[in-house]
Amino acid sequence: MLGQIKTDEKSNEITAIPERLKSLELKGCLVTIDAMGCQKKIAEAIIEKEADYLLAVKDNQPTLHQAIQDYFAQANEMNFEGYDIDFDETFNNSHGRIESRRCWASYDALPYLEGSKNWDELQTIVVIESERTINEETTIEHRYYISSTNRRTKGRAANLLNGSRMHWGIENSLHWRLDIAFREDESRIRKGPGG
Repeated sequence: MLGQIKTDEKSNEITAIPERLKSLELKGCLVTIDAMGCQKKIAEAIIEKEADYLLAVKDNQPTLHQAIQDYFAQANEMNFEGYDIDFDETFNNSHGRIESRRCWASYDALPYLEGSKNWDELQTIVVIESERTINEETTIEHRYYISSTNRRTKGRAANLLNGSRMHWGIENSLHWRLDIAFREDESRIRKGPGG
């Protein structure tokens, strides 16, 4: 963890992220943020720091989220023929589970996405499919992203898949420490300095 900022009582991460970005040297980095941080002003702040972004897109950006889903569904129906899409896949078999992650990065979708010009330096849309098998039960999850990277920079599917994977590795290890070492989930403190 690089640091933390206390948010105002009626605020959240959306106001804290730009403040944290100001204090970091990010030139040349790929900044990954979950869906809460998928905001135009945050993307702009990352670009101002001469970095690139990989932002998760969910229903807090409903039009963009649906447009990315529709684009990749159509591309899949056409077996990706005629689409400028890069692909990468990884496999992991450990701890009693088999996991595969597939990443498709599209570089030609922006003209078809409503509002894409409103995102600073948006170059690439991404879908990552995670397939996990545990005890012969398989689940599949799709996650969608936007990125300022392109094919010539860090925007190759392999780099984006790795960036996403590293993001969740950090998220998971921080939550594990809070839950296990600090027993945060067991805390009943709900107000004052401990809340």
